Amino acid sequence: DGGSAAKEISIPTTAPPQVTWEFVTAPGRRVKWQIGVTGVEVTASGNRRGVGSTTHCLHGSEASVEEMLDWRPYDYYTLRNSIPTPMGVLRLLETTEFEPTSTGTIIHWRWAAPKTAKERALMEQMVSFIDQAMATSAALLTEQLEAEVERRHFSARADDREAAAAEVARFGKGHREHERGRHRSVDRGAAG
Repeated sequence: DGGSAAKEISIPTTAPPQVTWEFVTAPGRRVKWQIGVTGVEVTASGNRRGVGSTTHCLHGSEASVEEMLDWRPYDYYTLRNSIPTPMGVLRLLETTEFEPTSTGTIIHWRWAAPKTAKERALMEQMVSFIDQAMATSAALLTEQLEAEVERRHFSARADDREAAAAEVARFGKGHREHERGRHRSVDRGAAG
């Protein structure tokens, strides 16, 4: 429920939830759009993310540790993020929701208020940095999602054109063979 979030950022995209989920959760995709992320290492049984998996989100020599608490593909996931800062570790509960719309998906990032006074003070100090990083990351993510949607539509149109051309070629060949056979029988009939 968005009403209990201490911080919320939402971005609309034209990508369907499945594509949006892939771009947000796949480690190889994440390093391409999330500002400051230099690598993502997942520790999980079967090397699959889900409840109980741990992600080390590398930021140069530092790493935040994300423990997956809930994982509902294409709907939402919730994690506990432990972020190292010069003043101590900031622990945040974060939910990312993928809201389907008639034109794509709205991604909602929500952070619960930190539990301790020290962590609340750290969060207050980091809010402007988080806002800037998320705004830049959201712009990159949206741009990449738009390009992917266009690529997939173009690819689907090309596949449709290829299928239509194959059908025309198949139909055309059958039609030509049928016409040749008809002409031969007509010729034979006229000759007989």
